[in-house]
Amino acid sequence: MAKGIEKAPETSVTQVQQQVITDILNDVRQQVGTTSFNVWFKNAAHFTLDDKELTVGVPNLFVSDYIEARYSKVLAEIASQRRSEEHTSELQSH
Repeated sequence: MAKGIEKAPETSVTQVQQQVITDILNDVRQQVGTTSFNVWFKNAAHFTLDDKELTVGVPNLFVSDYIEARYSKVLAEIASQRRSEEHTSELQSH
């Protein structure tokens, strides 16, 4: 869920984290469909992952509101399934 819009922090990503993010992106594409994925996620969102939270960085408030309203539950479910524990998702604008 969006906790506020702020610039996404610069983070280093391990190979394991990158593979989990890639798997999450593939799951998102399957869940929302290729067209919606290409419009809202492929080039408009940047995913980061830490031990407990999937963060989706987005370019502006409009994209944040749209993704949160339509896809936040899907993102949280996918992240939870991939990490085998409850995750939250957060939207941040760049």
